Amino acid sequence: MLLSSYGCGNCPHHLERLIPNQFSSGPFVLFPSNKTIQSQADEFLFHCGIVEKAETLRGWLAEDLVSARLENLTQTQPSGIKHILVLKATDPSLYAEIVARAQRKWLTDVSRDMDRAWEEGLERRHMSILPELTRRVDVFQNWGIRYTTTTEIDRYFDEWGQLYLRRMWSHDLIGPEEKLGGNQFNEYLGVLAAISGRCQKHLCFTGLLRHKHPHLDWRNLLTTFAPFDEFLVSLARHLDADRLQLQQILSSLTLEPSNKDAHLQAAETAWAPIVRSNQNNFILPAYGLEINPFLFLLRDLQNKYPQDWFEIANNREKRWRRELNDVFLRPRWTCAEAGIPLRDERRVMTDIDALVYDHEKNEIGLFQLKWQQPVGPHGRGSRSAAKNLVVESNKWITQVSAWLSKYGTAPLLERLGASPTTSPHVILFVLGRYNAQFAGKRVVDQTAVWADWAHFIRAVAETTRSSLSDIEMRLRSEAARIRADFQGESYVVPLDDMAVIFNPSQEPEQSPSE
Repeated sequence: MLLSSYGCGNCPHHLERLIPNQFSSGPFVLFPSNKTIQSQADEFLFHCGIVEKAETLRGWLAEDLVSARLENLTQTQPSGIKHILVLKATDPSLYAEIVARAQRKWLTDVSRDMDRAWEEGLERRHMSILPELTRRVDVFQNWGIRYTTTTEIDRYFDEWGQLYLRRMWSHDLIGPEEKLGGNQFNEYLGVLAAISGRCQKHLCFTGLLRHKHPHLDWRNLLTTFAPFDEFLVSLARHLDADRLQLQQILSSLTLEPSNKDAHLQAAETAWAPIVRSNQNNFILPAYGLEINPFLFLLRDLQNKYPQDWFEIANNREKRWRRELNDVFLRPRWTCAEAGIPLRDERRVMTDIDALVYDHEKNEIGLFQLKWQQPVGPHGRGSRSAAKNLVVESNKWITQVSAWLSKYGTAPLLERLGASPTTSPHVILFVLGRYNAQFAGKRVVDQTAVWADWAHFIRAVAETTRSSLSDIEMRLRSEAARIRADFQGESYVVPLDDMAVIFNPSQEPEQSPSE
């Protein structure tokens, strides 16, 4: 394969070199960033991005989702480019995941609307304390930042941290009272909210200082550090928490030698809220808290506490079924309180995770509920999630359809205590918690409706007195519209003496090749 020779792999593998295998000791070396260091960092990050793009394109090529054409130039370009690899999207499923992303944005908008009064109140409080905030921030050694705070200021920014985290997806993978490592997930969220609030405070002070001193370099202001013991004691006092318990919880929010393999050798990038640079110090990057810190936390908890994670995973279906049943209220709807095994003679063919009957429209919905690990678009994690979902769900659809052909809906209605005079209309739903539509050549059995959970509840909420047929129609048509409206993307990736051009907007009339 053309890209294989370039050693494509995910960006986290390249970041391993920045995290030591064991802690060193000694003071934190604090120095200002300069143009030379910034240029080196920019170059490193740029090449990480190139490798990540190359990994994505290689995966698409392997699955025959894009076409490839290699052009060998008659003359080497001033940039050193000798070859052009033109890749074009050829499969309509390539950007199917845009459907789930649209629904996550909708959920974020719903959260923002629900919290609007809270946010407006915080903005009014901000204006009242702005003069004090401005007085408290100053320049450190002519290039850095320093500021002082109060309990009132810290509590204020705690609320901003909570508000911001509420708008991010995937934190519902674990229930608030479920335990990992002896701590409730709520306790992890409380610590995360506190350090998110600290980040919001730091960003605020950074903006105020930069406004007063425009010559200061953003890179010297945004990322800071804190002595390990000082940070731990201060946070424990702020949260009124036990220090040992807090240290344990913080370890699942921190990238350090003990967990770097779990995060940096994974198929998906998850940015760390905190980085432990040596035995005595934390680095506090703003970026890790801006780009969904739940992804890092969840992966770390799964790696550290596999038995707890396994037990929680076994209970997820019950929690999701309760959420689904809460959408369909009596007396119009009747819902099964537990999953229903479908038996043929004495053999269990498959089961139904959730069952809903609409007395008004005489329709019955059979649901498969597929919890998923949160993954980003296009990567190896996404391809693995797609394979698992499609293969297992197609099998489920086939088995349920066969069972219904043999036994009909009467046994299911009996379980619900319903006895309609005519046979109900049956609709199958495959619901992925975070995504139900992926790029790939695998044939999806369209006998069922495939949707992510956010899309499903949106369809229910926005369809007046919705029936299951109405929900089905909306889910199918809206997913098709979102995919059709998406314009795709076009970009160039330089790889040594080759330029990889993806979806060129135009091409020369004559081939530049030999």
